[in-house]
Amino acid sequence: STAMWITPPMTMSNVPRALALGSLLVLAPLWAAAEGIAFPGAMGFGAEAVGWKGGAITRVTTLKDDGPGSLRDCAEADVPRVCVFDVSGTISLNSDIRVRPNVYIAGQTAPGDGVQIRLGDGTSTPVVVKNSNDVVIRFLKIRPGAPEVENAGVDAITLENATRVYLDHLSLGFATDETLNIHASQGLTADITVA
Repeated sequence: STAMWITPPMTMSNVPRALALGSLLVLAPLWAAAEGIAFPGAMGFGAEAVGWKGGAITRVTTLKDDGPGSLRDCAEADVPRVCVFDVSGTISLNSDIRVRPNVYIAGQTAPGDGVQIRLGDGTSTPVVVKNSNDVVIRFLKIRPGAPEVENAGVDAITLENATRVYLDHLSLGFATDETLNIHASQGLTADITVA
């Protein structure tokens, strides 16, 4: 069923309430019922990517390639976590982000026009999910563009030896090789949903 929300006109007196309600509506899918699925409406083999549930909420507060508050800092962490965005704009990468297990990258939490990931000085695929599991990536634009040094092997995103992965509402493009590369090399790649 489709829900329709009617909101009152925005005034200074209801801004905090509107922000709280907006945050709740955006984050509600992150705390889906314990049905064993990644988020309400998740379907397919990757829907069981739930290893991040109960993990830390990590805020992405900068568009810098690395360092505290960066997407890399959250995506490459070693604990169950949810990456939520306080920023919007373009993240230019100097090397690939290696997405570690048990993470929900919630691009839908970014304000404005969301987050785009592209190559800066990097010459390889910007987002790599390798030897990883229980990964949910939603509502990002991953558009590497041409690398500084010519490389015909740049994908937008690569899944290698990965299990229980859910890719949802991603805009992928401007890669020099495959846009989405899913394969196994000496491991198992299974339970993937691309929606």
